[in-house]
Amino acid sequence: MLGTNDLLHNPQLTAEAVTDRMERFLRKLAEREEIAGGKIQLRLISPVHLRRGQWVESDERCRESEKMDDCYRKLAAKMGIAFTCAGEWDIPVLFDGVHFSEEGNAKFAECMVREMVR
Repeated sequence: MLGTNDLLHNPQLTAEAVTDRMERFLRKLAEREEIAGGKIQLRLISPVHLRRGQWVESDERCRESEKMDDCYRKLAAKMGIAFTCAGEWDIPVLFDGVHFSEEGNAKFAECMVREMVR
């Protein structure tokens, strides 16, 4: 579920640029495991959407975070790995617009458990 900080701290980055970075990361990770003779199972999780708040002052950042769902879905299909769209879960966040509230953490955990047992 990486990518939120990229969008948050680099306003010039788009969802597509973050996805390109994620692809390079995943390919390096897979390559290392192949070299080591291991077999890993990857699941790409699109991040929960940013919301306006103390850390998120731009609607543009919110829109870019929403675009991550589709970008990551396409990347997972391209790489043949599992995909989960946490952006669809409407997770409550704190005043900063980024971090999960207590209720949000509980809801995220419930959703992940459901996702992993399917």
